[in-house]
Amino acid sequence: YSQPILENDQVTTIADIPNWNYTVFLRLAGTKASDQSMVILDEMTFTTPYNINASFYISDLGPDYATFYIYPSEMSEISVAFTLNLYNVNEKLIESIPVEFHTETVSEGEWESSGSTYTYQWAQITIDGLTPLTFYKADLNAAYIDPYTSEHVDRPIRTIPFNTFPEYTYQVSRVDTGTTFQYTITVNDPSFIFQDFTYSVFDTTTQY
Repeated sequence: YSQPILENDQVTTIADIPNWNYTVFLRLAGTKASDQSMVILDEMTFTTPYNINASFYISDLGPDYATFYIYPSEMSEISVAFTLNLYNVNEKLIESIPVEFHTETVSEGEWESSGSTYTYQWAQITIDGLTPLTFYKADLNAAYIDPYTSEHVDRPIRTIPFNTFPEYTYQVSRVDTGTTFQYTITVNDPSFIFQDFTYSVFDTTTQY
């Protein structure tokens, strides 16, 4: 990145700096009119604000519950405590839940000779007792010590606004005729939450 200075008093904005915990080196230089050689006038370094990243999304939602999945980024090299905060439409805190992660190691290409693996963390949180057809906001908060400033930081890094579904009920019944299975699905869904129904048949006699 290079930006010419054309005025004696000029404000310059350096845009599009990736915020992935980078250190930026900044140099102020001038060019001599006599021989066009460059002269370094000043230099400085600074770091971008420390960035904490995580995937945070709703995996299941109903009239009175919401289920969230959380995957922290592998790029964080400091200790971070995550909390899920739930607010109502008036920004009143309803529930605050510390996030406890599960750690799993997965083999990449078990059919290959390399046998390489990678480890990741994940968490699933379900909040019950919500009111049907109501607006809520979920914040994923991160608390940590900023490695650049040594200050304690506690801030939301992801926010999900959502509405719970209207109330509905369903019932599935099965009749075994000896040669077939007959399924009946009875739905009480005045708000038409359900649009289409599908079924899947699985063979459980083999490993895959």
